[in-house]
Amino acid sequence: MPLRCASGVLILKILLLTLMSGIYSRSTARKPKAIPVIYDVGVCTDKKHHIEIYNVTTIMDEWGANYVTADILFRKGMKNTSKFVVIITKCTGAKSPNLCEYYLRWVWTAAICRLIPTRGMIWSPIYDTFEPPYTCPVPPGHFLVRNATVDVDAAMALMPDKLYKYIWPVEVQLYDEHGEMIVCFVATGEARYAKGSTGRPS
Repeated sequence: MPLRCASGVLILKILLLTLMSGIYSRSTARKPKAIPVIYDVGVCTDKKHHIEIYNVTTIMDEWGANYVTADILFRKGMKNTSKFVVIITKCTGAKSPNLCEYYLRWVWTAAICRLIPTRGMIWSPIYDTFEPPYTCPVPPGHFLVRNATVDVDAAMALMPDKLYKYIWPVEVQLYDEHGEMIVCFVATGEARYAKGSTGRPS
């Protein structure tokens, strides 16, 4: 009889351990998340502006998310920013004239120097990587962005269409206090769902 009781207790312990192990493994399983995939970054070639972007490199974290490091040269500074423009194009399958169409345009013309550092914006993970920090007024000179990316969750909250179905060429423009375009750069990317572990490149 004592042997049967001991065997029963042992079986019960094994069952409890198995159940707890299953619960733990489910709770720690990697959940899908939206990640940015960045294909290219460069300056506008069809407009006059005053920046250069060079030494562009891209790395990938364990999720497959892309991070960009690049040197940016401001040939001309800005005492104030009078206009901030984002132009978004939507492409189906590939970046090609016959597969892409104008999608939307965001324009800000007030309090831009307070808007740019606002937390939780699509561009916040870019702003946070500037060395030296990007602040108004913006002096002429050299900046480095290190492991810059975009906030896909913020983008998904603002975009009417599903991000992961398309490729997105984006153009960004910044104008100085006289209305002259100082910054004009373009980037192409898409959003994907992936499983992986958290972590950011160092």
